[in-house]
Amino acid sequence: MTEGQIRKACAARYAPNKNFQGFAIGKLLLDPAYPETARRLKDSPLPLLDIGCGTGLLALYLKFHGHNGAGKALDTDAVKIDAARTGLAKDLPAMEFLCGSAESLPEFSGDVVMLDVLHYFDLEGQTRLLNEVADRIAPGGQAIVRIGVRDESWRYRITVIEEWFIHATKWIPVKGSYFPSIDEVCEPFRKRGFEARVDPMWGLTPFNSYLFEFRRP
Repeated sequence: MTEGQIRKACAARYAPNKNFQGFAIGKLLLDPAYPETARRLKDSPLPLLDIGCGTGLLALYLKFHGHNGAGKALDTDAVKIDAARTGLAKDLPAMEFLCGSAESLPEFSGDVVMLDVLHYFDLEGQTRLLNEVADRIAPGGQAIVRIGVRDESWRYRITVIEEWFIHATKWIPVKGSYFPSIDEVCEPFRKRGFEARVDPMWGLTPFNSYLFEFRRP
């Protein structure tokens, strides 16, 4: 399938809910983290833990790109989890969708993806969560984390405004606390000997997003 066909197929799974379908269309057109995550994970034989999975769009997109589609996906929004369970069961029979908080991650060993979740915690909570993520990376596995980082750029200021809008519209029912620096994200992995890679990941958006990859030796 071409990339366009994959986007169309993914969006079609959310046709019963036009809001979710519209979000899927926009996300797959504009978010560069999705194709980059697919490129890095498509050949991995390990199961996936998707933290903050929403409606399951990333797991579905990865499956169309050749990922094995096995693992667990977690989100606090019960409505989105229900949409994933009912709409993606045929495509992702080996993916378990769980309603719960990143404060209590399930037992797991494999690869971990966490896109745009970390800033909903204060610095202490972020450090604890990143250590929990590191604990769940299997030998040879990787963590992929996307987050808007704190710096002096105009992109950071736009990111803060966007976060206010998300909460005002109640798209995500939790409040953001803290945008970390690049070093604050990397430190829990570096001290464990993980290999770290950090790439700007704003694409066509104005947001100060970076994609972090941490590999366990």
